[in-house]
Amino acid sequence: LVAHWAATRATLAAGAMLVAVPDPSAPAFPDEARSFAPAPDQPLPFPSMIIASTSDPYGAVGHSERCAQQWGSRLIALGPLGHINTASNLGDWPAGREILASFRAELEGNST
Repeated sequence: LVAHWAATRATLAAGAMLVAVPDPSAPAFPDEARSFAPAPDQPLPFPSMIIASTSDPYGAVGHSERCAQQWGSRLIALGPLGHINTASNLGDWPAGREILASFRAELEGNST
């Protein structure tokens, strides 16, 4: 969704933290969301990072790597967390909050 938005909007975001980027060609991808395919492949016009799980049924790490290369995003692969969402039982997800805080500090020109 963010890649589609960025390709059609003049207004830019300060940055984007993209979590669990799904692969529209994956067998588990929901039919009702297939209209998102194909995702734009040009670099995002703002800083971005992709947070991936090594065991996401909706998008393999290889897909996240390709998206990161195309979009100019930094990739952080966290290990086998399944699909990172509320059903993955991560709760408030302190690690995710730390990654977001660090990314926000980078965007604001600070280092943590």
